[in-house]
Amino acid sequence: MYEADDETIIIDADVGSLYPNLAITNGFYPEHLGQDFVEVYKGIIDLRMQAKKAGNMVLSDGFKLAANSVYGKSNDVNSFLYDPKFTMSITLNGQLLLSLLAETLVDTISNLTVLQVNTDGITVKLKKSDEALYYQLCKDWEVKTKLNLEYVNYSKMIIADVNNYIAVSTKGKIKNKGRFEVDKVVGSEPAYHKDNSFRIIPLALQEYFVNNTPVETTILNHTNIYDFCGRQKFREGDHSEIHYLNGEQIIREKQQKNVRYYISNKGAVFIKHYKKGTTELINKGYTVTIFNTYVAKPIAQYNIDYNFYVTECYKEINLIIDKQLTLFDYEQF
Repeated sequence: MYEADDETIIIDADVGSLYPNLAITNGFYPEHLGQDFVEVYKGIIDLRMQAKKAGNMVLSDGFKLAANSVYGKSNDVNSFLYDPKFTMSITLNGQLLLSLLAETLVDTISNLTVLQVNTDGITVKLKKSDEALYYQLCKDWEVKTKLNLEYVNYSKMIIADVNNYIAVSTKGKIKNKGRFEVDKVVGSEPAYHKDNSFRIIPLALQEYFVNNTPVETTILNHTNIYDFCGRQKFREGDHSEIHYLNGEQIIREKQQKNVRYYISNKGAVFIKHYKKGTTELINKGYTVTIFNTYVAKPIAQYNIDYNFYVTECYKEINLIIDKQLTLFDYEQF
């Protein structure tokens, strides 16, 4: 957990459209498509920036997806863009150039702490008195690499790892990644195709870390049953069953391909059957209620096992706190 204060600031610097711009500025192209590829690629980026500047985020996100997909497709043997050398030229140069920026900042600014470095950016904590030097070093890096950095100042960051964190900007905007993501999005649009299972957990974690609200308070007072639901999707050949007792008889019910359910105090054991013949318990140690069909009733009557959701929250909280305590112990030596 990191917080800015009267003497320190947290700055995140991301490279705008890193992979496309690496290809364009360095003249990388799939060998079989020739140098004209670079101009066509640049045209897509220019259209995206025009749409973004005009406030048309749907069009901007569309061009962004088109531009970024080029990198992925260049490593797909079935794509007309396939060229592993092009792929690796982008990947390796990106890693090396971000490493150069991190190294420059660490070597030049004393007491600067690197909080995380990801594929296209770096987040650091430093003294306010070093802010001007920080931006000058970043500017020098931009000139050298012909890439552009975009900045966000954070007041607080809670980081499990580089792919799972909560960041609160100085303007109050909350960014959630990975397991802490409350609402799944692609660009600026809701991503209804993504798995939004057990949404109450990241919601409670956000309230805990950002507003100091106990997770029990958020979970016990929440009344949207859908946010307690999980989803299981089964591949062709696999299937699931629920097992429960009816008197002394064990009832086994095969389930549909997509199953919505929540963890309940009384319910059934949820079992996944693999095509190869093995089985696996889903949410082992808990019972579930299948909720494919919505049934309206007061939240208390759903018989939700709140203990499951609270326990899952504390798994994340303890991961963060344990790392923090380990850091303090290390510094003592």
